[in-house]
Amino acid sequence: MLRSVKATYLLVPIISVFGFAATSLGQAIVPPFHNYQSSLGGVTTDYIWENFSSENRPAGVGAGTGGMASQWLAGLAPTQGAAGPVFSGNPSNGTDYTDFVTTANGGGIYAFFTQTHFQISSSTPVAGLQTLTMQLYVAEGLTGAFGGSTAILASDPVLSLTTSAGTFIINPTYISTSSHDSAVVNGSSSFLDMLNYQWDLSSVAGTPESYTLNWQTSYHSITFGEDVTESTAPNPSSVLAVPEPSTSVAILGGFGVLAMFRRRWTAPQAI
Repeated sequence: MLRSVKATYLLVPIISVFGFAATSLGQAIVPPFHNYQSSLGGVTTDYIWENFSSENRPAGVGAGTGGMASQWLAGLAPTQGAAGPVFSGNPSNGTDYTDFVTTANGGGIYAFFTQTHFQISSSTPVAGLQTLTMQLYVAEGLTGAFGGSTAILASDPVLSLTTSAGTFIINPTYISTSSHDSAVVNGSSSFLDMLNYQWDLSSVAGTPESYTLNWQTSYHSITFGEDVTESTAPNPSSVLAVPEPSTSVAILGGFGVLAMFRRRWTAPQAI
């Protein structure tokens, strides 16, 4: 059977004229990504982006708040895995504000008052690419606020795949969600969501040449990391695992906005 729990907490702001100061509540500890390489089969490559903070923000992005996504279009190379794909703000939505939170305040990429668009782009996918998976760790923000989405993300990742036969826009074939325990913030508990996506590309015409994954976070969400795995093996049925709730904690810092965060999570419970 499944148990559903919903919790709400309030982050009290510390606002300055030019931005915000974050209260120091500790460093986020994000659970590891699931290793899909063995279950996918074929030739696989795995890329991980994590440990986001103001200390390792992209070159050219200031230490202060209000770093627009358009200021770091060069993107972040993977922290693990071969060079190639990059993670960045979406250039079509350059007015979306983000802030790289300090390690002392939990780290992560904090989305300001807008719904922020992100992307992962690769011009060198594995030869013979047939399956793609993506994992995303995100602390849900103000879902449903200001006319926004009521989902964990404002929009799930969409794949734009260019092959020798043209460009194809593909929604994920499979999606799974789990939540991990996190710290108590201002007296109320919250959760860190792990979102899993899979694309079966075995029926797409042509030879894959490049791809871009685009998604949109909710207002005041915090992104902690992504994992993308490419495989040359066709996987018409889902290989996504739904991890059990973790005992790892993620401690979120306070931010310079008056933000009400909602958490909705569903996790397996032993009968």
